[in-house]
Amino acid sequence: MTDQKQMIDLLSQLLIQLSSQDNKLRNEAEQQLDQHWVVNQPAHLLVGLSHLIVSHPDAYVRKILFFMLCLASFIRCYFTTKI
Repeated sequence: MTDQKQMIDLLSQLLIQLSSQDNKLRNEAEQQLDQHWVVNQPAHLLVGLSHLIVSHPDAYVRKILFFMLCLASFIRCYFTTKI
């Protein structure tokens, strides 16, 4: 995934699905986040979340994005650091 706008659009859509009241849709979004972003493209996830934090108009959504960024950063550091 090289197109930054496409990446941001996909993450924005994922965020909408993660906040859905439909359990099935939300569970699918959680699986996509875990399998597609966290496992396969963690650097893109961190960049995309950072971009959305500074560009999203809703302060509440920015707080959620910040929490996601912190969690994704922790997971990336935890699994890539050799003890």
